[in-house]
Amino acid sequence: MQIEILRNISHPNVVPFLGACIGKRAIVYRFGENSTLESHLKYLTWEIRVKSAASICSGLMFLHSRKPKPIIHGDLKPSNIIFRPGNVCMLSDFGMCYLYSKEFGRLITDPCKIQLDVSALGIVLLQLVTGKLDANGLRERVIYYLGDAKGFYKKTSSQQRKILEKIVNLELKTDRTSEDVARMLFLGLRCSDPISKNHPSLATEVLPQIESMKK
Repeated sequence: MQIEILRNISHPNVVPFLGACIGKRAIVYRFGENSTLESHLKYLTWEIRVKSAASICSGLMFLHSRKPKPIIHGDLKPSNIIFRPGNVCMLSDFGMCYLYSKEFGRLITDPCKIQLDVSALGIVLLQLVTGKLDANGLRERVIYYLGDAKGFYKKTSSQQRKILEKIVNLELKTDRTSEDVARMLFLGLRCSDPISKNHPSLATEVLPQIESMKK
């Protein structure tokens, strides 16, 4: 039943599921011919980073909305995100928790576990902005320089730019994107907040904010 549900998944931001070997705990997806986000992370323009963030969030929302139970990715990170021609990201390496829903039923049905994916998305957003592959300590480093939103936005534009230059990928240091860079960083921090009740809604807050950065 679970395998059939996964096999019938169709979404532009989710890699098609082909099958599984339950005994070896292995899952098979369609080959991603353009490698992963991890290999492209340091070389993307701001526009592509925004488009990638929207693709990732859209794919995650789709998995979480699946019936009869949401599909938890469980290991969202740049190496598990396929980067396709046209700069579209597709989620891969998901579904093992769903296949083992009988054994790990609480992992699937507990809404709090969905927040693990939201937190992981927050770190990916921070990685997209900073270009940092190593997620260890990344959130703490961003907070160290950025501070809280209230304090940051009280600073002058010049002061804000100087702060962002200590955090962001060198390719993103432009006046044109400074406002959206800060917004994406704060969005990443909110999603990755250790307190799950502070996480924003992907549908009503996260994706709309990211989409607005495309304009």
